[in-house]
Parts: sequence; C-alpha cells; structure tokens
Amino acid sequence: MDLTQADDDDFNRSIGRFEAALTAREPDIPEPGVRRLLLAVDGSNQDSTARKLAELLARGRQAPVSVLFAYEGPANPSREDHTNRVVAELQDAGVQARAVPRAPEADPRRSYDRILAAVAEQECDLVVVPAPYLDDFTELGRDSVGTNLDLLMARSSVPLLVVREPNDDPAECFDQVLLPITPYEPPIVPAASWALHLARGLRIVAVVDRAMIESAGTLL
Repeated sequence: MDLTQADDDDFNRSIGRFEAALTAREPDIPEPGVRRLLLAVDGSNQDSTARKLAELLARGRQAPVSVLFAYEGPANPSREDHTNRVVAELQDAGVQARAVPRAPEADPRRSYDRILAAVAEQECDLVVVPAPYLDDFTELGRDSVGTNLDLLMARSSVPLLVVREPNDDPAECFDQVLLPITPYEPPIVPAASWALHLARGLRIVAVVDRAMIESAGTLL
C-alpha cells in the first residue's frame, strides 16, 4: 500500500495487519501419519504415475497399499487383471500391496462412492487417484477433473493426492511442491503438513503488487 495516498482508515488497517503479524501464534504443523494408502487406478495412462507416487510414499513410511479399480457396472475380468498387475508391480518394488476385492455382481454405486467405501473398509489415511477418474484425460482437457473426482474431493475425509497427467519420472513430482495459501485457515494446516513433508526444499513466494516490489527493492 502506498501510504502517501492513504487516509486514516487505510493507515490504521495497515498498522493492524503489521501488529497482527508480529503477535501471530506459531501454527502447530504435525507430521502426517499414514497407516495405509489407497491407490485408485482407472486403466488410463496416468496409472503408472499414480502407482509410482503411491510406491514412493509407501516405501518412505513403511505403509501398505490397497489397490482399487472402482469401475462402474458388471464385473470385468480384464480390469481385475489390470488391478492385479498394479499390485504385482508394487510388490516387485518392495511394497506390501493387495487388491480391494470386488463382488461378482454389478455394483450400483458410483465410482467415488466405491472409493470412499474402500477408504473406510481398508482404514486408509491417504488416497492417490488419477484425474479425471474413468474419463479420458484428453477429452476433458485441463478444464475439468471429472464428476467422480469432483465429488470425491467434496466428500473425502482423508487427504487426496491427485495425479493430473502422466509423468515420465514421477519422482520429479516432489521436486517442487506448491502450497497456495488462502485466507481459509482450517484446510491450511493439513495441506501445509503434507506440502512440507513432501517437499525436498522450501522456497517461499509472495504474490504482491509489482509497484510494491519495486519500491521495496533495497529491502528485498
């Protein structure tokens, strides 16, 4: 704020914010705990990235992984085979993994409902899931995450690690972790907990007015 053009209200608000920052209580950011991960696969080319990220997280925390292909409609042997292949790949990488069993009859629930049910049944603390789920990534493009994931994000009681597109080296996903800070305080602590835990380095970026940066150049 350019205080040379400010009135008394602007000045008082600025001082109030400064005093609030000086007296702010340091937040308690706990270590995120994981007893079991749920890896939701959908047969897309994003599955390999999702599997590798689940593998990296599971190995780092000595946590087992439950693998679920939450497709809709009647049982499909080829999709069960895909689930078993993902389980075998995780086991070959030294991760304890198992497939979430599916009843042979048609399941009337939507995919997001089956994922939420598996989270509760398997006692999972984290979900790794492709976006969009059960939809073609190129068809929806970057403007949508799909209905299933939209509802999953709205109703999940555990953190979600969303895989948005295939990555040749999934380990690079953790090289730079971006944590957007918003005024909504409750979600910030668990988000910060995971971001700080996954990040290999910490770089703080403040988004402010360009004129303010120029005027404060000597301080920066």
